[in-house]
Amino acid sequence: EEEKLKETLQGYEIDWWQDELDKYKEQENKLQELIHIWDRIVEVEDDLQSGRETVQQLEEQQKQLNLEIEQRTEKGGYLAEKMEGLETQVWLLKRIRDLEEERAQLEDGKACPLCGATEHPYARGNVPPIDDSREELKQVRKQHRELNKDLEERKIQKVKLDKELEHVIAAVKQAEKQLDKETELRQESMDELGLDLSQVKIRDEVEILVSQSQESITNYSQQLKAITGLQKSSAALAAQYEKSHTAFIQSDKALQLSTLQQEQAQREDERLKKEYQKLKDEVKNLQDIALQEVSEYGITALPLEKLSDVLTVLDRRKNIWEAQQDEKMQLEKAIS
Repeated sequence: EEEKLKETLQGYEIDWWQDELDKYKEQENKLQELIHIWDRIVEVEDDLQSGRETVQQLEEQQKQLNLEIEQRTEKGGYLAEKMEGLETQVWLLKRIRDLEEERAQLEDGKACPLCGATEHPYARGNVPPIDDSREELKQVRKQHRELNKDLEERKIQKVKLDKELEHVIAAVKQAEKQLDKETELRQESMDELGLDLSQVKIRDEVEILVSQSQESITNYSQQLKAITGLQKSSAALAAQYEKSHTAFIQSDKALQLSTLQQEQAQREDERLKKEYQKLKDEVKNLQDIALQEVSEYGITALPLEKLSDVLTVLDRRKNIWEAQQDEKMQLEKAIS
């Protein structure tokens, strides 16, 4: 296990592998942040482009609306003048029609007391009709009202358009500031990572670097896992070896003690054998002596296992003998 661990460490300490893993993790986090910044830049650029296009469209609408307002203003002035002329004309026609008696007194060649003219076309009944002028005045007034209404609507549209244009221009300026800020952040992030825009030009290239970092993280994580596993396994085996070694030492001591006890037991066994033989011989001798003493009573053997039976028989015979002795003494006494 230690050889495997040494081979897996490849000449480095485990702290070095952990530092490398942390370095790639930090790099991966920074690359992910760079991608987020890049995405925001693309989003802001899209918003900026859209805002600029909107500004251009609104400016064109504003230009067209200003032109329409100018045209309608001019036309309104023209209609106002025409309306004023028609009102004067209607008033004059009405006045001419009301001065019918005075016209009858006019004679050609004589000056008119009002205007001084010597020709009097209306005196001969050629009074122009007033209804046509009134109708034309009515139409002009209607056109003037409609034109004023249309003009007011366009002025309102212009106010709204100006405000919208102002808002969009402000948003574009804000987007430009945001773009500058995000671009600066991207540059700082790339400087921190040691990258250059001449090398990493698009977001996808950052994605490739992220994949490479993630692959390195996976490799270093697996390597650390293997190292940690071998360390744990080696430590467990070392503990097991130490435990076994301790048990072996204890067993060896127990074996030595057992050997000593065995030797003592063998010596004790020899001693007991000798003592047993001695006691056996003594018992045999005592048996022979006792047999000689009891042989006269008809006992021919004294086996050890039946000594109690022999003692019982002798005791019973002793009791009988004592009883007969007593009886003998009584008889002898009676004879006397």
